[in-house]
Amino acid sequence: MSDPDQKKFRLRASLVDGQLELESGGLAPIADRASFEIVVAARDITDPLLVDMLLTRKRIQILPEGTRLVAAVSSRNWPERTVVFHDGDVPYDEIGPRVHRQLSEGWTQDLPALIGLTIGPMPRKRGQMELLETGGLWLKIQGARAEGLEVSSILMPSHFGDGQAKSLNHALTRISETLETWRISHTYSAYQRIFYQETNGNWYPLQWLRDDKLHKEEHEIARTMWQKCYLELKSGKQRD
Repeated sequence: MSDPDQKKFRLRASLVDGQLELESGGLAPIADRASFEIVVAARDITDPLLVDMLLTRKRIQILPEGTRLVAAVSSRNWPERTVVFHDGDVPYDEIGPRVHRQLSEGWTQDLPALIGLTIGPMPRKRGQMELLETGGLWLKIQGARAEGLEVSSILMPSHFGDGQAKSLNHALTRISETLETWRISHTYSAYQRIFYQETNGNWYPLQWLRDDKLHKEEHEIARTMWQKCYLELKSGKQRD
């Protein structure tokens, strides 16, 4: 049973003379040091540096070309106890036990089917003599907000189409269309259903990798703003 004290509410409020006032009337009855998110238009942020950092777009490589991934789907139509990659099979017991513990909440099966994916090279454009960039998986962000994943290419087993996919979601859709024929929709979140291997040998959802990068961006924005505040205070004391 969920804790009612942990339930969150959305309140519409305005900042008036340094205090939060509810649009329905009265001061916002929020406890001191409460943590909450603010949704505010860029034009209403008075610090240009913060606005610039929040609007800055970045493309961060999170995994290199050649990295192996696994997609977790229903095993109802996949009796094989192997993890099939485009270049060979891996015994299920080498990967499965290290993935099952990390599956997102709501998964009802004991042993999902694991389909191997590999981050492939950057596709060569027509007339291009050499590739200007190696392949990989990139996280696209704006400020400290994820905007999506970009991948050079995905190599997958020939059981699913022509053995290639243009994106991780494209790969998941192909796998689901083949193995989960009873589903009306074949879309999944790549962040939750595709796993990468960490140095400890365990396989974690890409969501963990995404959240780690976003936390680092949030900390960098906070560090920059605190440094700016410190320099302004220091400069004010020197003038005094």
